Amino acid sequence: MNRKTTVITSYEVIRVSIGYSLYLSSFEMQKPMFEEIDGRGQFVFTSLHLQEEMDDLKAYREQAKSALHWLKGKGFYIIADVSPITLEIFNAPTLNEFMTRLPVDCLRIDYGFSDDDILTLAKDYPVCFNASTVKKDFVLKLKALGTKIFACHNFYPRPETGLDEDMFREINEWLKELGFHIMAFIPGKAKRKPIYEGLPTLERHRTLPSYVSFLDLVLKEGIDTVLVGDLTIDHQDRLWIEQYLSHQTICLPVHFEPPYSHLYDQAFTVRPDSPFSNIRLTESRLMNWDEGLLKPYHQTDRPVGTITVDNVNYGRYRGEIQIVRVDRPRDERVNVIGHVDPNYLDLLPIIPNRSKIRFVRKR
Repeated sequence: MNRKTTVITSYEVIRVSIGYSLYLSSFEMQKPMFEEIDGRGQFVFTSLHLQEEMDDLKAYREQAKSALHWLKGKGFYIIADVSPITLEIFNAPTLNEFMTRLPVDCLRIDYGFSDDDILTLAKDYPVCFNASTVKKDFVLKLKALGTKIFACHNFYPRPETGLDEDMFREINEWLKELGFHIMAFIPGKAKRKPIYEGLPTLERHRTLPSYVSFLDLVLKEGIDTVLVGDLTIDHQDRLWIEQYLSHQTICLPVHFEPPYSHLYDQAFTVRPDSPFSNIRLTESRLMNWDEGLLKPYHQTDRPVGTITVDNVNYGRYRGEIQIVRVDRPRDERVNVIGHVDPNYLDLLPIIPNRSKIRFVRKR
């Protein structure tokens, strides 16, 4: 598992959102997920030029209208990826005319249109450009219009083709300076055909849980909207994401030793001066500890992800809970009381100081 050796040392609450992808050929399978979601203020991304979905063009048009009207009825903000093929299918001579044919809010235009076509559309409608490939001089022309513009990165179905973080950050740095709302994709649970290996923007996210990828994009990369590229998202991951969006609390899936199971669902604040090596939890030393739980117990080596409490042998530090982010040896003053779920170890480097965390069971 690739874990970074740096940690975010400051924390700023920013307004972020989660969004989902719609695939018309899989809409009936996706529909139960969308039914559970309050669409108000949330994005749906869909592509209206996927060749594999167009065996019957008449049926495709009707399916698109039906699905998009249904989503609009739930309040979703719909971004549609289009090409000249899309205009042909829906008998629209121009992009502006297409916007009157379907209930979409914004068009993402990747290829096949001139700069003038896109600039003309942007005078009247919100547009979205491909943040992964766009040229800076064109972005400046869009910015000058003063209208609502989104920057949305690609997703990458083929392994080893996703963006690396240096490229990603370089692009986002100047987009943020210009004030654009930036979107990027994370992998989901039910994988999209034909390769079935996830649809992330960043290659490092391909095999990670959606929840980890989401927080990485939000906390480490400063992304405004995170879109699930695949068909669905793990239900538990979605609930944890919603918990973060509602309360800015990071749910940390863990396993505790039985004497310390009372710590499940407990919330703590990460100390502002926590070093990289270990997350120190502010309130832990002030807890009303049962003295028996602070006697020496289960003193073992402490690999990454180990959760500990300082026992009575540590004097005034007794009762301090820590989560280690580097391997540590056994210490007779430290009780090993649990560990972070192995699938979520990549959360540890991206948990900022001053943030709120909650210990949760991995179901």
